[in-house]
Amino acid sequence: MTSRRQLLNEIRTAARVRGIDVIEASGGRGPHDKLVVGGFRVTIPRHREINRLTAEGIRKEPPTGPWREVVAGMRSVYVARARRSDRWWAITVDERPGIHSQCKRLDRVEAMARDAVSFVDRVDPSEVQIRLEVELSTAEQRAMSRAERKRLKADAAARDAAKAQLELVALLRADGLSVRDIGRLLGLSAQRISQLEAQARRSGQAA
Repeated sequence: MTSRRQLLNEIRTAARVRGIDVIEASGGRGPHDKLVVGGFRVTIPRHREINRLTAEGIRKEPPTGPWREVVAGMRSVYVARARRSDRWWAITVDERPGIHSQCKRLDRVEAMARDAVSFVDRVDPSEVQIRLEVELSTAEQRAMSRAERKRLKADAAARDAAKAQLELVALLRADGLSVRDIGRLLGLSAQRISQLEAQARRSGQAA
């Protein structure tokens, strides 16, 4: 698994180093982050974690163009693997079998791996890109997948509820109810009613 944030950072960093523009198109409420990298269009799912096959597909090198250069830069990223051992995170680096390290906190893994790679390769730490892969037990992976599915379902339900509430406020206002009456009816503050009205107007303009 690869985190979505990490994959996006890989793309941005590899493009920046090569002087290639990255335009991040708004996906609105859609399921993807949409990037235009040197004219090449790339979509990244908006899940927190990206599965191995999808991540490999995104990193696949095309035959020509700026995206080929970006992908080549992404492939130079070192993969640091963190596995839980006792009260520590045990660290290895795929591309450097001789590197073994550890740390207590997960947010320190990348720094530890970067320091070790820079020493072994005799380069400045700022030149080392690390992609963190956290290896969980099967039970933990299943629990994480369940939690992610429930989060996505809850997000979708929240969006639907917000849309329904917005439509209801617009209908009640169109029928002549005052902000105070609507607030009393729906249990909302006048400020919240005003926010919903403004949002409805923006939605109408966008449509």
